[in-house]
Amino acid sequence: MRLTLILMTVIATILYSCYGKGDNSGNIDYLGQEPPGTEPEVFAPGIVSIHETVDFALSFTRNGKEAYFSRFVPGKNLSIMFLKRENGEWSEPVVAPFSGRFRDGTPYISNDGQKLFFTSWRPLNPGKEPEEIPHIWMLERENYGEWSEPEIIEFKPGSSIGEWNPCITSDGYMYFNGNFGLKEGDNDIYFSGFNNGSYSVPVNPGDNINTEFIEVEPAVSPDGSYMIFYSAGRPDQMGKDLVGDLYISFKQTDGSWGKAVNMGKPVNSDSEENWPRISPDGKYIFFSSNRDRDNHMPDIYWINASIIEGYK
Repeated sequence: MRLTLILMTVIATILYSCYGKGDNSGNIDYLGQEPPGTEPEVFAPGIVSIHETVDFALSFTRNGKEAYFSRFVPGKNLSIMFLKRENGEWSEPVVAPFSGRFRDGTPYISNDGQKLFFTSWRPLNPGKEPEEIPHIWMLERENYGEWSEPEIIEFKPGSSIGEWNPCITSDGYMYFNGNFGLKEGDNDIYFSGFNNGSYSVPVNPGDNINTEFIEVEPAVSPDGSYMIFYSAGRPDQMGKDLVGDLYISFKQTDGSWGKAVNMGKPVNSDSEENWPRISPDGKYIFFSSNRDRDNHMPDIYWINASIIEGYK
């Protein structure tokens, strides 16, 4: 019995070291790519960013051992791709075990590495047809680091256009998109706290974030000090029509969000920039863009997060 307890303790310690709060976020090697400076660069060309596919919404575990991202192959499905680092080497991207059958995307891993959130149109009940509107689903780590079966995240009230693009802050709040009738218009950003085993009624972060235009795809920094999101239709956007840009807002001393401003060049361009993500160590900003692409298929770009100082 004593030997069994010792073995269980050792296994638990290993799993916690691999996936839990003890992760050292300073050791992420980002697929061995040369870190970018203050100009955007394509991330992992030929591996993550491929000319013939739409690649977006990249998320690393805090320990730097796993990476997930969205890939749409024209004529096929939207799936979540998965890479793993073992013995100092990264695997090739493959469709994640829980994805591939239904339309899935925008994976986001919690700070402790124990939960993975994503958007899916999969049926709410087995054997039924896929949903017409998206919902946010969640996986949890089980024994030996394997993922559990997906479970839907339910919000009360639900959104008439669905919920998607989850982002989980270090203090457990979820930022995402939807329309809960709390303000006029569609495609807004909301946030919800996790209490007593469920998420609370979604809250609108205010007019400094949401406007009469489109605001989606929130990404909050690891320290919670700023948010980057996509907006289309604003008078100051660099692209034409609904070709949108990335905007940034800073958390104020009273806990509210400051007025969002267009990030401008070099982040934005005349093309569309969207799906921002901030690395777990806070060092880099990832986003997708179809700049310099003759087929308009966006790549994932990254840039040094030191540029944030220039927006304060």
